[in-house]
Amino acid sequence: MRSSKRQKKDLPNKEVKQAVEVRVGSSARAVSTQAGSSGKPKRGQATDAQDDTADAHRIQSTPALGKSTRKQKAPENGELRTEKPSALFKPTKGRDWTVSIAVPGSFLHNAKDKELKSAVCGQIARAAAVFCVDEIVVFDDDPNHFRKKPIDPKKKAALLEKIEPKDQDTQDPDMFLYTLLMYMECPPHLRKILFKFDPRFQWQGIFPSLDMPHHTKPDEWSQFREGVSLDLEIAQRDPKHYAKAIAELRNPTSETPFTLVECGFKTPLRIAVEIPGGMRVTLRFPDAKPPRSWPHLTPGDLAYLEENVETPHVDQPRLEGYYWGYNVRKVSSLSAVWTESDYESGYDFSIGTSERGIPLSSVLPDPDKPIVEGMLPEKFEHMIIFFGGVSGLEPIVAADPELGVQLTKETAHEAFDSWVNVLPGQGSRTIRMEEAVWISLMGLRPYIASCME
Repeated sequence: MRSSKRQKKDLPNKEVKQAVEVRVGSSARAVSTQAGSSGKPKRGQATDAQDDTADAHRIQSTPALGKSTRKQKAPENGELRTEKPSALFKPTKGRDWTVSIAVPGSFLHNAKDKELKSAVCGQIARAAAVFCVDEIVVFDDDPNHFRKKPIDPKKKAALLEKIEPKDQDTQDPDMFLYTLLMYMECPPHLRKILFKFDPRFQWQGIFPSLDMPHHTKPDEWSQFREGVSLDLEIAQRDPKHYAKAIAELRNPTSETPFTLVECGFKTPLRIAVEIPGGMRVTLRFPDAKPPRSWPHLTPGDLAYLEENVETPHVDQPRLEGYYWGYNVRKVSSLSAVWTESDYESGYDFSIGTSERGIPLSSVLPDPDKPIVEGMLPEKFEHMIIFFGGVSGLEPIVAADPELGVQLTKETAHEAFDSWVNVLPGQGSRTIRMEEAVWISLMGLRPYIASCME
């Protein structure tokens, strides 16, 4: 699910508020209302010759765990060209299962300054993108303390809301991580509209490029596309670029309800649905092939797209075999990761990571091995992997308002379906959390890929 809460209008300088879920017909897209505080037709089809050219120059939307193909075109002199990616992905089949990770923002205290903290946040986002993670949950690993002093969790939430964005990296790392993860997941061409620049984005220049399928390039065609609805206030921020849009919004040429959507085209797309301004929406075009005039759309092709575009549910790309980025959710405690899940049926399998767990390899399904406690299921619907902070998951479980009533550090493993050590025999005394995320997802990759078969 997409951060359930993804209504990011002008994103004020306060904590990002909980998401407002917007439903347009059958579609729903949540967007955070703040970045500052606190997810056939023949016409328009290209000819075969155009298709071949387009395939050679564009990256098709990357599917979740899709099959890769190698396309390395050598020039006439036979020299191998390696300066551009050659592993391209195409959708195979849709999937109704998801993979989530849960991380505490407190691990950012290991980094000395805002630059290093921003870089570490980028590593988490990059790992999620590379391994097709569908959801990242940021949780408070010590809800009973604020600035090392005991406090009621409800009062703590009120105090955290008062912290200025410039101080969040040290005083509210959960919100700092949450905001940066949302920012990096957002398609670059929409960030200026959905996020208001503030001190948290001071080091955005060092963020790694996630280059996910929904981060479409200007000349790249995709049947699905991300956009943001425009209103007069948003359009007036760039009067030169949106001159025609401003005129249309002030004096509509039709009485039919409509919305102008900025989706990376040269001009905003007009769709026959009313959506509040500043809302992020997913668009689905009628054909997987680009229009005949792409990328320089003729008025006729543009009109055809506007008449036939759909606003599907945010999960639709995944159901059709595409990896469409990750959703971000922020909760007040470890137990709230489960109780406040956006999935109707919750998570059906959870994995806790600890150096005191059993080797990951021993719980991977294998018909030739005996079944052990914590064995991963052959199939799952919504799986989530938990990572601890500086001291691990054990003290987090013990300090949780709900789990801590029955569990201690010694019995913390009982909170999870599987309790694993992702790297037995490590050479370093410690593995940083951002390293553990990469190692875990790499170790689980063959298992998750097998679920596609």
